[in-house]
Parts: sequence; C-alpha cells; structure tokens
Amino acid sequence: MKNFKWLDYPENQPDQSGMYVVNRDVNNLVSNALAYFDIGVNKWYVDPIEMVPLNGVNAFNKKRILPYVKMPK
Repeated sequence: MKNFKWLDYPENQPDQSGMYVVNRDVNNLVSNALAYFDIGVNKWYVDPIEMVPLNGVNAFNKKRILPYVKMPK
C-alpha cells in the first residue's frame, strides 16, 4: 500500500480542476471528504454540477480521482 502526501491548502493548490480527497477541519472535527476543485475561481465545491461551496479545507491529496467509465464488452 502506498502512502500519499497531503498538500497544505491554500499554500498549495491542485494543478487542474477535478475531484480530490480533502482534509476538512470544521468546529474542531477533522474528516476526509471528496471535493471538486475549480482552478478558474480557486474554490472547493461539494459537487461540480450544483457548485455548493465547501469550507474548512486545510489539505488535499494531490492524486486526482478519475470518474468511473464502464468499458463496453
């Protein structure tokens, strides 16, 4: 199993828009979540379609989560 390095946000930002695993700290409760980062406005969102802002992100995993594509048989 590989270890992935967390990058501090906002000091570091993803290179491209997409879904990432983020570390959130809200009211002293730390959790991991899947979030969308838009490089056009430099903001995190809960959902890339509804564009609901996500607050409390303090770090992210630099590996982008790619969407699942079912291959034809």
